[in-house]
Amino acid sequence: MGKSVQKITENVSLIASTNTWIEGLAIQQLIKTSELNGMHSVAGMPDLHPGRGYPIGAAFFTTNKIYPALVGNDIGCGMSLWQTSAKVSKVNLDKLAKKFEHVEQPLDESWSAMIEQRKSEKCIYNDSYDNALGTIGGGNHFAEFQAIDQVYDPKALETLGLNKKHLQLLVHSGSRGLGQSILVEHITKHNHDGLFTDAENNSNYDLKDYLTKHDEAVRWAELNRELIAKRFLEATRSSGNCTLDINHNLVSAKTIA
Repeated sequence: MGKSVQKITENVSLIASTNTWIEGLAIQQLIKTSELNGMHSVAGMPDLHPGRGYPIGAAFFTTNKIYPALVGNDIGCGMSLWQTSAKVSKVNLDKLAKKFEHVEQPLDESWSAMIEQRKSEKCIYNDSYDNALGTIGGGNHFAEFQAIDQVYDPKALETLGLNKKHLQLLVHSGSRGLGQSILVEHITKHNHDGLFTDAENNSNYDLKDYLTKHDEAVRWAELNRELIAKRFLEATRSSGNCTLDINHNLVSAKTIA
């Protein structure tokens, strides 16, 4: 079942299997978003679904504006994949489940020194949401241990440093209340209007202010995933290392080919 690129309009594409069911409202929102000022092209992904006015599971390419409302409240949301030392052959699901009774609670004071060190290293200065660091959050966010069932590309597995005999840990989370506060601040001041990337059309301060806070939220989200992974590893008395960490909810610069 391969993916296909379906052209809906001149600047709207849908990337999904021909057998993937996509809700009609999501397509409508995708088309409506493509009509925003400065929008060059939009693409819906296989997980495209309706949001509150804007579609979720899509990529947007603008040429002279950025839209914080499209980035949304979970700035820096992404996934990190960890290789753990826990052996697949030793897994007992019942015993494993009992070790996660407190993983959704805020981290206790024993983590404070590590948090301060990592925040300093990642240049994170906001202290308002420290109590949420290391927590998964709601929605479709999760942390789960996984086992590799079948290997199709052994070289790729080796490149990533993954070991089939040991469990992997996948973490999906973002910037929690920090990202939410940044979006609310923007909407309070600018409604859902975007910010021009040139100083002639809007205050250059507004753009720089949003991007500065946006970038910090991205780093915060990365640290959050790291701490989630480490508390899960601690709970299982195992060690691990991050092999991949990718943000999928952010503003990033691209060059038109």
